[in-house]
Amino acid sequence: MALSPQVKKILSISIKFILLPLLALALLYFAFSGMNLRNIWEEIKEANYFYVALSFITGYTAFVLIGLRWLIPLDAMGYSGVSKMNSIHSVTITYIANLAVPRAGEVARCTALNQAEGIPVSKLLGTVILERAIDVIMLGISIFLTIVLQYKQMEAFGYKILTLRQDIPTEPAISYKTIIIIFIVAIAAFIYLFRKKLRHTILYHKIVDFSHGMMEGIKTITRMRRKWAFVYYTILIWLMYYLMIFFMSYAFSQTETLSAANILYLMTVGGLAQLIPVQGGIGAYHTAMKIGIPILGIAAITPDIAMAFATLNHATQTVMQLSTGALAIFFISRAKIKRSEKTENEKENMA
Repeated sequence: MALSPQVKKILSISIKFILLPLLALALLYFAFSGMNLRNIWEEIKEANYFYVALSFITGYTAFVLIGLRWLIPLDAMGYSGVSKMNSIHSVTITYIANLAVPRAGEVARCTALNQAEGIPVSKLLGTVILERAIDVIMLGISIFLTIVLQYKQMEAFGYKILTLRQDIPTEPAISYKTIIIIFIVAIAAFIYLFRKKLRHTILYHKIVDFSHGMMEGIKTITRMRRKWAFVYYTILIWLMYYLMIFFMSYAFSQTETLSAANILYLMTVGGLAQLIPVQGGIGAYHTAMKIGIPILGIAAITPDIAMAFATLNHATQTVMQLSTGALAIFFISRAKIKRSEKTENEKENMA
C-alpha cells in the first residue's frame, strides 16, 4: 500500500527532526558514559590553542579549496564567470545546513549559488553529485591505505563495531570474519532471489542512480578542460582533512607521539563516522573516537584524553562551520540583492 504525500511528509519530518537528533543524543551518551567529565574538561582547558587555531584554519582552507574546485565543472558547463567568493561561500553554507538537517547541505549549497549567480539548481546538483562520487572514491583510497598501514588497528576497530565488545580476544578474527562472510553471502542470496521485486524499490533506484552518478562523474572529469587541476584540488582537500587531525594531535602533549599512519587511521575512522546521518556528526564522531583511539595502544592516551581530543576536534570544526557559515549567509544575501538590482537595472534600460 502506497503512502500518501502527507504521510510521507510527516515521516520525513519525524525522521529528520526527532529520530536523528535522538540517535545523535544516544551516541553522545554512549560516548561519554563511564568517562570522567571533570578530567575531560581540564584536559581541554590545558590544550595548546595555537594548534587548535591551526586546525580551525586548515578546516576552512578545505572549504576554500572545495569552492575553487567547484568552478572547474561549472566552467566545463559554460559558466566561466562565476565569482570565486560566491562559490566558496556557497560551499561553506553546506556545512552549517548539515548541522541543522543531515544531508540538506548539498541542496542549500546549490540554492545559495543559484541566488548569487542565477545558475539553475538542477545543473548545480549535477556537479555536486560529481563531487560526492569523487569523495567516495577518495574515502575508499583512504580506507585502503589505512588497511595497508594500520591493518591490526582497522581489524580491531571493525571487530569492536561489529560485535559491540570492548575486549579483543586472542584470536578475534575467526568469529567476526565468519560473520562478515555469512552476512555478505546472505545479502547476495537475498538480492538474487528477490531481484525482480527489488528493482521496484526506492532504495534500488537510489543505489543505481548513485552508481551511474559515479560513472558519469569519472567520465566528466576526463572530459573537463582542467581535469588535472580538479585532481590537484581534490588531493589538496584531503590533505587538509589530514592536517586537521595532525595539528590537533599537537594540542595535547599525550597525542604528540601519534605517527603519520596513526593520524591517517583517525582521519579514516572519523570519515566513516560522518557516514551516519546525524546533525554535524554529533555523537557518531565521538563514539568512533572512543572506540578507535584506545586501539592505538598508546599508554599515555587514556580514555579521558581520547575523549578530550575527540571533543575539542569536533567542537573546533563545529565552531568554524557556524562562524564561517553565518558570514557566508550574509555575503550570499548581499550577492543576491546586488544581482536583483542588476537585473532590475537591465530591465529598465531595455524599456
